[in-house]
Amino acid sequence: MEEQLLATATVGKTHGVNGFIKINSLSGEYDHLMKLDSCILKTRDGKQVAVTIEDIEVHSSNILFK
Repeated sequence: MEEQLLATATVGKTHGVNGFIKINSLSGEYDHLMKLDSCILKTRDGKQVAVTIEDIEVHSSNILFK
């Protein structure tokens, strides 16, 4: 049986020079994203890449992942 995943956010533009990217919640809620230490990204060509989240910061109304 194939594993099914639930999309909770999209990756936005880079932020600053320290390797952060903006994360856009699909639900408008960010609390659940602040608790993550890893996630699976789906690329435009359909590949799935597991990544480790090194740091999370709140900047203005955005959440940033490194």
